Amino acid sequence: MNYITVLFHRFLRQKIGGPHHRGGRALFILTALLLLVPCMYVNADLYSGPTDLLQLETRHFLFIYPPESAEAAEYLAGLADGMYEWVADELNTDTWFTRFPVVITPDTDLLNGAFTVFPSQRIRLFQAPISPSTGFARYNDPLAKLFLHELTHAVSLTLRSPFFRAGRFLLGDVVAPAFFSAPPFFVEGVTVAAESADSFGRAHDTPYASVIQQDILENRMMSPMESNGIRGAYPSGAWYIYGGWFSRYLIETYGTDAYAEFWSLLGTGQLYQDGLFTRGAFSKAFGESIQNVWDDFRSWISIQAPVEFNSRVLDPRYQFIGAAASHPGGILYSTSDSVYHLEWENETVMEEDSPSPASFSTAPLFPSDNFTNRIAVHGNEILISTYRRDSEGQFHARIKSYDLDSGRPQPGPLFPGEKDTSLTEAVRDPRTGTILAIRPRGYSGDLVQVNTDGSIRVLLEGNPGLIPSMPVVLGDRVYFLLQQRGKNRIARFSQNGNIELMEPRVPLRGIRNISGDGSSLYFIYDNDFSLFKLGVFTPGAPLLVQEQSISGGVQHPVGVDGDRVAYIGNFSRGQRVMLHPARVKEPARVKEPAREPAEETTEETTEETTEETTEETTGETYREPGRQPEPWQSRPTLPSQSRQQGQLEEIDYSWAALDVLRDGGSSGSGSGQGTERSRGYGGIRVPMPGEQPSEFRPEPYAALPWILTPRLRYPLVTVNPRVLGGAEESALITGAGAGFSTEDPTAAYSLTANLQYLYDQPFLHADVQLGVRTLPVAFGLGFRDWRVYNPIINGEFRGDSRVLSASLSASQSISLYPLWRNISWQLQAEFVQQFDEDPDEEAGPYGWDAAGWRVPITAALGFSSVRDNPLDHRGSAGIRSRLSGVGLFSQAGDVPFTGYAGLKLEGETPWMYGRLRLFSAISLQQSTGVSPAGAIIPGVSTGSFNTDYVVHPGFSAEAETGGTVYSFGEIRIGQKYDIHRGILSLAYLQKLKIRGGHRISVQDNLLLEEGVINQSSFIAPSMEFVINGGALARTAWEVGAEFNYLYGGGGNPWYISLFLTPPGGF
Repeated sequence: MNYITVLFHRFLRQKIGGPHHRGGRALFILTALLLLVPCMYVNADLYSGPTDLLQLETRHFLFIYPPESAEAAEYLAGLADGMYEWVADELNTDTWFTRFPVVITPDTDLLNGAFTVFPSQRIRLFQAPISPSTGFARYNDPLAKLFLHELTHAVSLTLRSPFFRAGRFLLGDVVAPAFFSAPPFFVEGVTVAAESADSFGRAHDTPYASVIQQDILENRMMSPMESNGIRGAYPSGAWYIYGGWFSRYLIETYGTDAYAEFWSLLGTGQLYQDGLFTRGAFSKAFGESIQNVWDDFRSWISIQAPVEFNSRVLDPRYQFIGAAASHPGGILYSTSDSVYHLEWENETVMEEDSPSPASFSTAPLFPSDNFTNRIAVHGNEILISTYRRDSEGQFHARIKSYDLDSGRPQPGPLFPGEKDTSLTEAVRDPRTGTILAIRPRGYSGDLVQVNTDGSIRVLLEGNPGLIPSMPVVLGDRVYFLLQQRGKNRIARFSQNGNIELMEPRVPLRGIRNISGDGSSLYFIYDNDFSLFKLGVFTPGAPLLVQEQSISGGVQHPVGVDGDRVAYIGNFSRGQRVMLHPARVKEPARVKEPAREPAEETTEETTEETTEETTEETTGETYREPGRQPEPWQSRPTLPSQSRQQGQLEEIDYSWAALDVLRDGGSSGSGSGQGTERSRGYGGIRVPMPGEQPSEFRPEPYAALPWILTPRLRYPLVTVNPRVLGGAEESALITGAGAGFSTEDPTAAYSLTANLQYLYDQPFLHADVQLGVRTLPVAFGLGFRDWRVYNPIINGEFRGDSRVLSASLSASQSISLYPLWRNISWQLQAEFVQQFDEDPDEEAGPYGWDAAGWRVPITAALGFSSVRDNPLDHRGSAGIRSRLSGVGLFSQAGDVPFTGYAGLKLEGETPWMYGRLRLFSAISLQQSTGVSPAGAIIPGVSTGSFNTDYVVHPGFSAEAETGGTVYSFGEIRIGQKYDIHRGILSLAYLQKLKIRGGHRISVQDNLLLEEGVINQSSFIAPSMEFVINGGALARTAWEVGAEFNYLYGGGGNPWYISLFLTPPGGF
């Protein structure tokens, strides 16, 4: 079978037919798509500055890439058409008119991908490696698997019935009903299942399976609604985790026909869940309700073997932990906000079997973020491997150095040229004082040695089939994790510089999270799709491995005080720092011959045996889920009376030289010089660089044709608002036209144009906006020629206005360390010429008299330092500040220049979910007022320039007057109560909130020669919920009421307002 067949032989086999529903529901969905367009169109940077791009065209794809990514683009070009035609044929979708742009960028050190239909369909691939030790997936080919993941998005989310195909022809790619009707756990579920069909992927690996299994162990398995990530932010990406394994379960249990039919129904605009009186797409395709199937899925994926519970907790708090390290007398671990230092009272504490948490003290050492992937301690130095974000938003690996005692950054650079070098997973070599690290390069990385003078020596040159990770120094040798086509192995450099691989007598699958303490190497592994277990390697001693799972599993193990191991346990509510029950130096071992690796077999399993599957590409043997017998049956275990908790068993091992030909990798020596990559891939021959066939001739990429082609098209009408207000005028609809929005696939240029012809008085509404993002600073250009329908005031109509304007804007956001800190600035200038109508004359808008010009200039500088707590849904702490000013040059009236400057400050604290908000604005000229609506100039309309704060209920009358100084303050506290309950299949209630506080506003009104002070107290109960429907399944809303009591006013002091808004923090 060719490569595509291998990937999908259990995924989709037959074409889908399925009913195509028309009528009212389809029209409603089409209307909803049009209403959602302005809300969902977002921009993004792909390249770190201007770059010359190439394009390479195949039958169904247009690859756009810089010269550095030529090899990756050419590699994918040999696979892409075959992959797409297979998927398209199995999903019964046409391909003859479809060509997907695929943009590849190497300007990042974090692998990612994206597919969107806004404003047109395109795939984006961020070229970077996945760490074999800490990465989210174990791929045998990162480049092909990332493309396959996004390609599956492109096919599944663009399935359309004939009605929606016609809508796409008229309006653009955005008419994609499955893009809106599929919930996140199915959107990502189909892709994760597809990427895993050849036994390498997230639905065929322990990291994702163990999350669900731990939830089941704690009786907190998520419901289908909760798996969309709405129960909380932990674990990150629950819709990938649950969705991928659930889709795999559906395919293997109900067959590919039913699964394909389900996606076909989503392509007609149906929602997946049942309504009150209707059946949803899921029930129609699989013949059962999703809740019944979910219950069976729980049994299917549950751990069947015994699991031990470890009560040795070093830090009882649940947190989000990304890395850990140890030093004599303490442990360091990184969370989403800080690196914490955990210490114990004395050296005898760790000699106790179950030390009390009271024996440990924990304190934050310095700020951090959840991008930290390694902590390494050498003497008094701490090396932090994390990421920085450049001005275009791309991530780059970096190393930071801190002092262990003070927690302060070490002065000066680590080595010359540090700021221009991307390095990750760094550790100090105690023998030489140099730094060993991984240098990201394409879809792989190089293992390098950084000398004190800044020179870099390549120890091992990686490629997509051979990826090194996490160097560790033990004695006089360097050990590291090496991934070969998806299989992780412990490796080392031999005495002559060649690479040797550890060959345990019992194969160990999924090795990750390796660390060292100078004498031993610690790692985790799993052979039976359950929870990760501990492994310990000490040179000259037997390999020690944990046989039985411990609740929470073992992550990031580190050796502490000689013979104990601390680790991170993953639980349903968060992660904890734990102490392993075993003693690794002198374990009480049970004498038993080591088991031989299981042999491959093609015989059917019986009820007395466990189903086994052998990975053809790696030779690993592991347990597969299955219907008969139950999945993950217990492996043969030792007699319970002979075991101790957390028992470690001996395994013999040997070292073997890296076999380049057998393993398909390259770089078979420490010199960094390796062989060429394999020239074929799964039966589809991939042309190597330099021997491309003629149809793959690269050409220069041009963005202009994309900008000039309307990609997203929509109708427009002009409404006379005076008619809506009850005025007796001729027509409500006074004009019609069309708009379009487009963006080149690289997101460097965007264009939006709205044109409407007014037929009551001949005039062309025009609004054109151009965005340019090829530089670190984002620029925007705008032109507008608009008729303004002015209101009737006190029964008098003074005529309408025509506003002709041109604008220029620039903005930039600069990330600091940690990444939850940033500085941003904005600058906007606009020239506005106004023309006023004379109601007594018949002239149209083009004949109205000029009323004067004005030039508003807006500037803002902001700083934000807000730490989000992933374990407290939408909980955060920190400050936000913004200094802004508006200046107005005007030809009208007696005031040629005016404006105001304002300062906004917000602070949030976890204590009682408190929030303090302050805003103050001061006029730049005493004869001009300042109010919540902006500057007040008699006879001149300034427009609404200030967006820094919102007028609250009870203060709305203040917009009628203005003072030279306006200040507003609010302080509030509150409490929240988690609900986590679904309402039938319609919505999910997340939490109940009760907030209360006090507001005050002050105006020093020199125009009226008096000051105004308003105060009010308020209490606001509210409910936060999520609608259970398609792509909106992760969009939270807050509904509630606010009761205000106004002080010092006449009449009824109570003011009540109802609100339905997206939740803004607590």
